[in-house]
Amino acid sequence: MSYMVAVEGIQNLHDFDDLSPKIIKAAVATVNRATDRARTASAKMIREQVNFPARYLSGKDGRLQVVKKANASDLSGVIRGRFEATSLARFAKQKDARQARRRGGVDVTVEPGRTKFIPNAFILQWKAGARGLALRLKEGESIRNKRYQVKMWNGLAILYGPSVDQVFRSVREDVSPEIEDFMDREFNRLLGVDF
Repeated sequence: MSYMVAVEGIQNLHDFDDLSPKIIKAAVATVNRATDRARTASAKMIREQVNFPARYLSGKDGRLQVVKKANASDLSGVIRGRFEATSLARFAKQKDARQARRRGGVDVTVEPGRTKFIPNAFILQWKAGARGLALRLKEGESIRNKRYQVKMWNGLAILYGPSVDQVFRSVREDVSPEIEDFMDREFNRLLGVDF
C-alpha cells in the first residue's frame, strides 16, 4: 500500500512547460518536505497504536519509507509500509526460549501499555538470527484468536502480529489534514506569498 502526497490543484494546470521555474521548484520542494513530514507523523501515530520501536520504522532499513520523491515532471511523493506481517517475537518480553519455558509461555506487548500472556508459547531462534513466536498444537487443535496471523511450519503454529502497512492504512487519513495545511503554508512561504 502506498500513500501519495501531491500539491492539490496543480493537476488542473494544462501545461507544466508554461509554469515558471520558481513555481515548479517551490511545488517540488513542498511535496518532498510534506512527504517526509507525513512519514514522520505516520510513524509517530503507528507507534501510538503498536509497540514498534522507532528504529524499526525509520532509518535506511526502516519498515516505513519514502520510496518516491517529487520532481519537476511528477509532483508526487510516495510512502510505503512493509507488507509482511510482523513476528510476535518482536513484541515478546522473554528474550529466549529458556525464559519462556520457565514461565510456561510468553508475555507480548503489541499495543503500548497492554501486555498479554500467551500460554505454552515459546521463542524460536533461527540460524539467520531471526526469532519467531511459536505454539505446538495438538493434532486437530487450532487457534481461535483471529487477532494473530498464523503460519504452520513443521507442526508448529508461528504467530504474527500486524504488518507496518496494515497499521499505516489505519493512520494515514488522520495525518492528511495536518499535511495539507503544511503544504499550503510551505508552498506560499517558498513563493513569498503572505496570507
